[in-house]
Amino acid sequence: MIELVRVLQAARPDLSITIKTSAPQRLYDSVMVGSGLSRTPPNGRTPPAAPIDIVGFQCDSGMVQIDSLHVDEAESIRQAAAFHATLGERAARESAFLKQSGAQLVVGDIPPLAFAAAARAQVPAIAISNFTWDWIYAGYDNASNGPLIDTIRTAYRRATLALRLPMAGGFAGLEAITRDIPFIARHSTRERADVRRWLEVPADQPLLLMSFGGYGLAGLDTAALGTLRDYTIMTTDFPAQGHDIEPASGLMYLPEARLYGAGYRYQDLVLAADVVVTEPGYGISS
Repeated sequence: MIELVRVLQAARPDLSITIKTSAPQRLYDSVMVGSGLSRTPPNGRTPPAAPIDIVGFQCDSGMVQIDSLHVDEAESIRQAAAFHATLGERAARESAFLKQSGAQLVVGDIPPLAFAAAARAQVPAIAISNFTWDWIYAGYDNASNGPLIDTIRTAYRRATLALRLPMAGGFAGLEAITRDIPFIARHSTRERADVRRWLEVPADQPLLLMSFGGYGLAGLDTAALGTLRDYTIMTTDFPAQGHDIEPASGLMYLPEARLYGAGYRYQDLVLAADVVVTEPGYGISS
């Protein structure tokens, strides 16, 4: 979505964009730089991009992560069922927001609430993702004991258009409105050698990036990894949530606060790496 916002800003600087998300605002700093909130051209000739409004908002329930490779299945389904049991009331409140703000388009990745609310407000809505939540939840036995899957699919059918990214799953019942599109991915704007110099990684040493989505990885044997002296092994994922895991000697632990504070982004680490070891998520794979 950040890359999509960046392209929209470039194509239509006058476009007013509101982002409703529970994701950390620091992830959006890169697009805020180009907005009217951050800078105005000194000559006054080129209008700045319209301000981006970031609103903290729970769009859906997602999954309850224990760590990056393990989820609490029962609690995930319980929270999803509770959230979507009130989807009608949530959609009514959100449609009121859409009307009051004068929204002309809703783009969602890919909360059912977005499309239920847009339909109520009679605003076109575009779904864009590589999966749908009904497909995710249907893989768990206890999801079939209630109306969860049907509620989600009904909301998705209110979308005007579905843009399906590669490595996709789901999209049942949306065939008539689905278009397949290429990868959307974050790109580093830096030089590989410059990033490695900042990381102080020798140019001739393989750099392995362990990428586990920010939830950490409980029980990872860091001591064993620290014995692999032919590599520099780097991660931003420690300590794992709820676990006191200290990076072992030979491992490079780069806190995200230091990474972002120095003006770098995660895609810069991917650029610098020779190998990425990761969970099979869309973002890191693309």
